[in-house]
Amino acid sequence: MSDLPSPVYTDTLKRLLRGEVLCPWSTPEQARLLQDSEVHSRVDEWVRALGYELAETSGGAGYYLVHTRVDEPARADATRLFREIMVSLREHLNVINLLMEATDADAALAPGQVIRPNQVVAAAEVSPSLRDQLGKLKTSKPQSGTRQQVDALIKTLKDEGLLVPARQDGEVYSFTGRVELIQDIIVFIQENEELPLPGHGADSQKDLL
Repeated sequence: MSDLPSPVYTDTLKRLLRGEVLCPWSTPEQARLLQDSEVHSRVDEWVRALGYELAETSGGAGYYLVHTRVDEPARADATRLFREIMVSLREHLNVINLLMEATDADAALAPGQVIRPNQVVAAAEVSPSLRDQLGKLKTSKPQSGTRQQVDALIKTLKDEGLLVPARQDGEVYSFTGRVELIQDIIVFIQENEELPLPGHGADSQKDLL
């Protein structure tokens, strides 16, 4: 490798420091770079000097940074952050439930798995249960139609980095490594913080995970 960092290497560091989850679907060049063991070690060494370390999601689908500090203020900040995240996680669980039912998925949604908005619309239009779930999401506006509700959901998932277009026509999307990170966070909260997610029992969460 050259002594000067490549544009992709520099962009990889910037994205990680912004809190992005890099994976083969959202950032293929950056993810491929981090699969190189030498680059992986160099990036990890560099971010450790800033108080981070390079981590991977449980299935190895995504790369992201975590804090390395373990002092009491850091623990307090982490606990506060987890409590704040719990509210959004409940919404994410509702979304995952809905999409699993709409796509007849037998297992948890996984990075790289594709979703077709038309399929979700068609499933919701023939299922009162799905329409009810869709209407209760924060992304759904009152009195909006099924297509508008699905489009709003897809846009939110794209904005949050959970979906990326798999085709230019916008009719097929792929889940990114961030969906695996959300599942990892849920497991971490359950196993380490013992903070049950509001409105969800352990059994229902195990089904998702």
